[in-house]
Amino acid sequence: MRTDARIDEGTPGSELAPWYVAHTKPRQEHIAREHLLRQNYRVYLPRLKVIKSRHGRQQFAYEPLFPRYLFFQPNHSGHSIAPVHSTVGVSTIVRIGGIAVVLRDDVVADLCDFEARQHAADFSELCPLQPGSAVVLTRGALAGLEGVVAMVSQQRVVVLMRLLGEETKVRVKRSEVKFAA
Repeated sequence: MRTDARIDEGTPGSELAPWYVAHTKPRQEHIAREHLLRQNYRVYLPRLKVIKSRHGRQQFAYEPLFPRYLFFQPNHSGHSIAPVHSTVGVSTIVRIGGIAVVLRDDVVADLCDFEARQHAADFSELCPLQPGSAVVLTRGALAGLEGVVAMVSQQRVVVLMRLLGEETKVRVKRSEVKFAA
């Protein structure tokens, strides 16, 4: 699985054409990417590093930043975008008023920079639960009670709760808390 922010290359051309946007079929961004690469287009599928819960454990995963969209670029100005319409995984080329949407190179470069910074983030930077967040316990004897997050680790959360008139630290699994309404 690719974890760095980079543009996948087709066969390099002498002069590069503009970037276009392809709308893909549901959950077929990677399939469309592979097929566009085989047709010698440059392809960029920006992805976000996210935290997913699998088998009760928190893990990093990568998801498309723009689900069902990817960016492609012909390798030279004479390289037609017409074959993209019939590429496996591609639904259509994004158009406005019948004209294909074109992205500037600096927009793609900014997305690459954002993706690289975001992929370098550690668990604490990606976790939506941050110290000071108001939460509600969802399981156990204290279910339904509110508290404030004091500390977050990959598996546990320390919640400050007011119990019997005193502030108490309670350690729970991350899956046992949700944000307070």
